[in-house]
Amino acid sequence: MRNVKELAVVFRRSPVTLSQAFRTSVTGEATLSRFLGALVILRAHQLRTSGLSWEITSQRLGFTRPTLHLKSKKWPGRTLKQLARTPRRHLLAKFISDHMQPLLDGDAPTRGDAPRRPVSATDPVLAGTRPSMS
Repeated sequence: MRNVKELAVVFRRSPVTLSQAFRTSVTGEATLSRFLGALVILRAHQLRTSGLSWEITSQRLGFTRPTLHLKSKKWPGRTLKQLARTPRRHLLAKFISDHMQPLLDGDAPTRGDAPRRPVSATDPVLAGTRPSMS
């Protein structure tokens, strides 16, 4: 999914309903739109590091190259050239801290769980796994 509107079509819900449901499940400033935008950048990074040019990568993702560049500047705050040089593990760690941690933190109070500790790329649960970005 490239954006909230596409996701809403798949789930047959309004984009506002999905965004509000997401917002009630997270802490901080996380939004569904930002979350999906970060997933697009993770996929772009994966395609680029597989050897594709930025032109082909942007076409595969359904964006113009300038739009992909703007998305990368939004999150993780890098140009496409800088993004291409970013190690995958650093990008995944940033995704976890910026986008997954708010989901995990937002989940704890509603379940009555104990407060969760921050997730890191060296967490034993994550160590030895190879997360898929497809």
